[in-house]
Amino acid sequence: MENRFIYHYSAHYQLGMNMFYVDGIAQLKSKITCQEDYRKLKPKIEAFHHDKLTISSLSFIGMEQDNKPTGNKE
Repeated sequence: MENRFIYHYSAHYQLGMNMFYVDGIAQLKSKITCQEDYRKLKPKIEAFHHDKLTISSLSFIGMEQDNKPTGNKE
């Protein structure tokens, strides 16, 4: 079984005179507990411009457990 930590995010970045806004749901294999985890999330939100991305909101929604069969039959 694998746990997934579910977050809602809102973010934005600017290219030239244009401002882009993105928001969505992120399903991660590990919980965000430090600044490095936060930095690793940015390329998952915006692959090409993550260096310009500012996450303005990040909310933990909950945890989901994957109930895939493990192959053990009882």
